[in-house]
Amino acid sequence: MVADAEDALGWRGPLLAGVLGALFAGGVLEVSARSRPLDRVQAVDLTAVASEVKDGVPTWRSSGSVAERMGTPCGSRPEVVLVGSSIFYGSGIEAEESLRSQLAARLPEACVRLVAEPGYTFDNQHLDLSRYLQTTRPAVVVWEVWLNMPNRWSVVGDTAYNFGVHTIEPGELPSPLGLPSSVNRVLFTQLAAYRHLVISQMSSEGPSWKVVWDRFVEERLATSVALLNRHETEVVLAYMPRLDRSFDQSTGDETGPYAVVRAHFGEALPMVDVAAVLASRGAEVDAARIDTCCHFSPGGTSLVADALADALRPIVAAKRASGAE
Repeated sequence: MVADAEDALGWRGPLLAGVLGALFAGGVLEVSARSRPLDRVQAVDLTAVASEVKDGVPTWRSSGSVAERMGTPCGSRPEVVLVGSSIFYGSGIEAEESLRSQLAARLPEACVRLVAEPGYTFDNQHLDLSRYLQTTRPAVVVWEVWLNMPNRWSVVGDTAYNFGVHTIEPGELPSPLGLPSSVNRVLFTQLAAYRHLVISQMSSEGPSWKVVWDRFVEERLATSVALLNRHETEVVLAYMPRLDRSFDQSTGDETGPYAVVRAHFGEALPMVDVAAVLASRGAEVDAARIDTCCHFSPGGTSLVADALADALRPIVAAKRASGAE
């Protein structure tokens, strides 16, 4: 009997040690995973910001969305509304240095306001703009055109995820490991380590950019532009450049997403190719940026404000003249 007990302890001890070791390693892995952002996927904790979800589309307000950055009611002056993402918002710079503030200083005859938040893609922008249009009718909408514009956010529980070009049904999650939907959801929402695993297993391949942009422009952007035009709101599209290359290298790209936009609208819409304008004025990208993605420094934002102001002045003047008639 004593020998049997010793034999039992002999295998149970290593087994217990192995289980405890696995639990400890799993705990360390989970703690580490919770401290790291997801690769290739944006996530917004909707409980940490003022947020709302309508028809599966989330919108939110960050703490920096103060009056100086967003603008105040316009009164009788023609209203210019900037619609976009963190680029127009001015992530990384102070509110008084932001594009809205700098553009307002250049267009004193107009009133400039902002509908944008960091992370916004077209659907978020469109929903926020639709709410905005319930109480006012702007003279001009300047819509930021950026590379992730067609992407859609998926809301799962209290978190919104941007899975990029991957088409995920509303409320669903990617499941590259083939687990049942219910199991996948529980693991994804509860375990950060599993979220990282799922994202790492997602294929980087999706529909070609041309397929994505053709569909996006035809079905979504063009529809919104037509609606605004019917309400006598002028739409100006502003192509925002990548900042990992010189402005010369970003100018006149006829093989990328912006070419799809130009091909669809032709001469029907005013368009500002920011890279082309800045290149023509000898601007250096190193001095104009705060990162190699897309965000401008205060000085770079000043250059963008100059470019937009030049395009907007004749439009605003025409709107003022038509309003006075």
